[in-house]
Formats: sequence, structure tokens, C-alpha cells
Amino acid sequence: MEKKQILTLMMVIILSSLVLSGCSENSRGTFGPAWDVAYKVPITNNEGKTAKELVEDNEDIVNNNGLIQYSKTEEMDIIDVGGKLTEVALPSVNKTVALPLIQLDNVINNNQDITIPAGVSSDSGITSTIIIDEFDSIDFSSNSEDESNNPINRMGIMITAPNGFDIDSVTLTFKDGSTLLGDVSFTNITQGTSSVQKFIDLTNSSITGDLTVELSNLSTSGVLNNDGAMNLAYSIDNAEISKVVNYTNLAATEVTQSTNVASVEAGLEAVAFNSGNLDLTILPPETETSGLNFAIEQLSIGTVSDGSADNEISLDLTGQSIDLINGMEIDFNLIVSGTNVTYDTTQSISVTGGFSSDTEIASVTVDNNLFDFTDANQALDEELLTEVPEDIDSISLNGAIARFVIDGYDIENLLINLDNAEFRAIYEDGSEATITLSSISGGSAVIDSTDKELSLLNDSGNDFLDWLQGLNHKEDITSIRLLGDARVEATGSVTIDSADQLNPKVEIEVPFDITLNKDIEDRAIPETVDDSLSDDDVEQIDNYFKEGQLIIEDFKNDLPVDVEVIVYLGKVDEWEGKDLDEYLDSLSEEEKESQLDKLYKSANKFKTFTLTKQDSGEKKVVDLTASDADWLTDDNLYVGVKYKVTGDNIVLKSTDEVTINNLYAKLVVKVNQNKE
Repeated sequence: MEKKQILTLMMVIILSSLVLSGCSENSRGTFGPAWDVAYKVPITNNEGKTAKELVEDNEDIVNNNGLIQYSKTEEMDIIDVGGKLTEVALPSVNKTVALPLIQLDNVINNNQDITIPAGVSSDSGITSTIIIDEFDSIDFSSNSEDESNNPINRMGIMITAPNGFDIDSVTLTFKDGSTLLGDVSFTNITQGTSSVQKFIDLTNSSITGDLTVELSNLSTSGVLNNDGAMNLAYSIDNAEISKVVNYTNLAATEVTQSTNVASVEAGLEAVAFNSGNLDLTILPPETETSGLNFAIEQLSIGTVSDGSADNEISLDLTGQSIDLINGMEIDFNLIVSGTNVTYDTTQSISVTGGFSSDTEIASVTVDNNLFDFTDANQALDEELLTEVPEDIDSISLNGAIARFVIDGYDIENLLINLDNAEFRAIYEDGSEATITLSSISGGSAVIDSTDKELSLLNDSGNDFLDWLQGLNHKEDITSIRLLGDARVEATGSVTIDSADQLNPKVEIEVPFDITLNKDIEDRAIPETVDDSLSDDDVEQIDNYFKEGQLIIEDFKNDLPVDVEVIVYLGKVDEWEGKDLDEYLDSLSEEEKESQLDKLYKSANKFKTFTLTKQDSGEKKVVDLTASDADWLTDDNLYVGVKYKVTGDNIVLKSTDEVTINNLYAKLVVKVNQNKE
């Protein structure tokens, strides 16, 4: 118990000491804690300049031939692949097409009695004539089933036994003249009842008139006291025929025909159309058809169709595509009908016509193995340079670009082959020096729609710039030309739109070394300082500023010389409320410089950093005074950065860069401390 009291007493003493120390007299002569508060004022971020940007507007800064960077883009003649390759020859149509096989329903459906003489009980050579009234003759096709696998081309036979005796067995043999058509056998037919139906296959057979039927193997139970009648029912329900003569009643029957009516240009697989028509006339056979009515119910080429039920067909091609991979195939439905007609597949119908004169092709699809692309080949004869820079040997290749580019190139499987193209240097005396594009690219100079360009540079020491550098007597060269041809090829089936155009060009961009022989200054476009401080913050900074720093968070200086970075801060009333970038861009150069002078003046010069040559680092710091802090807390401030480079025959590369990242001020104020 005594130990617990001692422990409690010690804790009270310690806590009382802490409270008293916090409430002891501070530097202001009052009681309470004291601390510092730091404010961050963002000024600018990611500001930078390349050496090219620093010097390009200064007339006194030159390299050996007066160029900062050699840049050349030579546009060439358009390769009109769409216009040339879609100029395909559309075929005209003049074709005779044999009438197709025709399917007839209910060709024959008849019955008649065959007399069985009194007293006959066995085979007695009974014959009878089967009357055919429906046609004079008919030829059946070689098919035993239709497209739905239903049986066709067969004659159904059924008999009914006469009253008076049963038929134990009988065979019926059918002949067309002397030609055997077939026979059927029946057994166990009770008097007065009918047999099952049996069939004779008429595939590849003909009926040229009335038929003969012979009875054989007749066996009966009982004997007729008087002549009896055995009824014979015969029918042809479904037939596919190649010819029928004087068919008494041909109901409207649809006949489908598919045929290739015209050949097309080799390799042409499909054509799509912007406009136009395909006009066709389909006429019946010229020979007498004995009343055959003939009409086209529908005609189609692929998905393009017309159902006008007329012999004159006009297919609207607008927005349509026709598949021509197997030539120009048409499908049409004939409707034939009439009384006492003759239909004969040895006769032909005529299909004539063609594409209307206003037909406009939208695109073609072609087979690369068969189609002729030579019409789209482009001859090349372009002048790239009229002289070679005298100091070409001193070019820095760091960051150089030299390439053959094709814009507007999105045609899958299409290739542009430049194996026959070359750069040629032509001298005053007519002599020449050449280098082929294929040798530059390692053996094959081909551009496809994926890369769309061919680099003219390599690491082998034999690229375009190496060749330029190695030319002798450069001062005598009058022209550098690109000559040869661009051949159009393909690696697979290609679809080409009529509007497809390829825009080839050569682009060369080479950074030169820059020699500075004079100090230069460059002013960045001003920015608005972030106005993030509240009125209370500004009051605290004004009254209780302790210390401050201007900080560059990180930087880089590639130049081989120190660079001064001078920060300007000030107010420009004329800029307030404007989008400064847009406003300055709208001015002439002279007006723009006049506006920049309003910020970049000695009264607004705030602080200066020195960035050491070819150095980079995480931070640069400059101390700030209380008056600097007051400056930073003004409203509507603009910041500008000036770069100053001292020139004394310093060699720069145009890609050298000076950058500063995250420039800001750190302002520290005192809380509960003496103001001094």
C-alpha cells in the first residue's frame, strides 16, 4: 500500500513539471509553446530549353554552314493505288444458258380396268394398253431423289382384285413400245380389295406414248364364271424431267438456275459499288415452245437481287458488293406454265446485258497471286538536294532521322517494293555515284502497312548519311536524286478502296554541332504563379517571417558551359484575365517581344541560379529575405525564366538540353516567438 502511494506521487510530480515547462515564459515574454510553420509557394514546373531552341533565333550563332539542324522533307507524287487498281474491266453479258431440269408434280394420276376372262385361274398371257393422255412424251432425269432426299421419278402401281376370286400372285410388266420400264409383283389379294402400292423406277427412262402392261405368274383361288375387272391404279407424283412434249396442263412451276454468265479480270475476287446498275435481259428459247409462258421471278448475284417478275432485270448496285471469285455467277428463278407446252432442256435461254455507264466502283478485292498490280507502280524521279553541305562530314548522327515514309497507308497485305530505287549523286561533268535502297536496308527495301516507313540509316556504315559523307568532290555535285520505281505488290488477298492514295516522302533531320561565339539569352513564355496563400497566410508571413528559400527540386544541364537561370517575378496588369499562351500566340513577333519586356525588366529580377556545365542534381537553393517573402505574397504574379549562356567558341549539339523541375519558394514563419 505504501509503495503504490509513492508511485502515484512521482507521476504527479513528472506531469506537473511538463505542464509548467510548456507554460513557462517563451521568447516573447509570455507563457506557452513556440513553433515554426513553413509555407510552400509553387512558382513553375518542368521548364526547359534545348540548345537548338536557345540559339535558333540568334543570327550571330552559326555552325560551319549556317545551319542549326538540317531538316528536309521531300514530298513525292501520290501513288494512286485506289484510282488505278479499281479501274477494272467490268464484263458485259452475252450468254446462252440451257434450260434447267424441271420438277413436275402430279404428272399422271389415273386408273383403268384390266379384263380377266372367265375361267382363267392361272397365267394366260393377258396384256392391256395403259392410256397416257397427259403428254405425248416425257424424258426423266438421272436423279432418284430431290434436294430434300424425297424419292422422285417413279411410277406407283396398285391393283384391286376382281369380285369372284382371290389373287394369290401376279406380276405386271410395263413396256414403252419394246422398251422395258420395269415390273412389279403382288401376292395374296383378297377379292374386291386393293394391294399395297409398289413402284417402278423411271430414272433415266422415257415414255413416248401409251404403255403396255403384261400379266404373268397369275395364280388365283377360285374361278370366274364371267369376265372380271382387275383395277390398275398408276401415278407419277413427283418427277424431274429434261423434256416433256405437249404437256396438257403445266401449272406455274418454279425452276431455279445458277450459271456463270461472264468471265472477269484475272484475280478479281469482289467488287463493291458506290452507284450504278447491272441490267440484264433473259429471253426464252427462240424455237417454238407451244404456249410456254416464261418469266423471271427473281434474279440475284450474291446478295444483290431483284424480284420484279419480269424478263428485264435491273439490279441496283448502290452500296452493294458482288463476289466474283468464280466469275460472274447469277441465280435466277424461272416461272414456266401453260397448256399443251413443250419444255426441253436441250433448248437455251439467252442472258444479255451489262453494267450501266454510270457505275462507280467503291472498292475491289483481289488475289495477289493472279491480279496484275503493275498499273499502280510509280516511277520515282525526285530531287532531294541541289548541293551537299560542305561540312557534312562533321554532322552528329545522335538523334538523326532519315527515312522513306508513306502516309495514308492502311491497306492490309499491300506492299511497296523499293528494291529498284536508288539515290544518285550527279556531278557537273555528268558523272554519277549511286546507292540502292535495298543495300541500305540490308537486301530488301519493302514497306508494309504496319511500319509505313523504311529507315535510311543503319549501323553497318553504309547508310544514306554515310554515303553522303563519303562522296568525293562534294562541291561539284549539282543534284541528289531518288530514282527508280515503287512497285506495288501484295502478300495475300487485298481490298482496295477507290479513294486509297499513298503519299510517299523522304524525311531527313540531322542535328548539327553548333558553335557559340557570343553570349546568348533566351526568355521562356511566362506563367501565372500559383495563388494558393490565404489572406491569413499572407498576414502571418508579413508579420512573422523567419527565413525562406527559393528551391529548384531537380535540374539538368547537358551543355558544356555553365548556364545562368534568372527568375523574374512581377505584375502585368494587361495580362490579367487572359489566357496568356493564346494571347501571346496571337501577336506578331515584335508585339510579343514588347509584351515580354513588361515582365523581363530589372525591377522584376528576383533571383539567379547557376547550373554547372554537364551536371544534374536533385536540388538548387537560394536564400530569401523578408522583402523577398513580401514580393512572393503579392496577388496576380507572373513568373518568367531567362537562360543566359556565355559563348566563347563553345561547341553544342542541338539536342543538348537545360531543364529545371519544380521551382518553388519555402517560407518559414514564427508562431509565439519574438518578431525580431
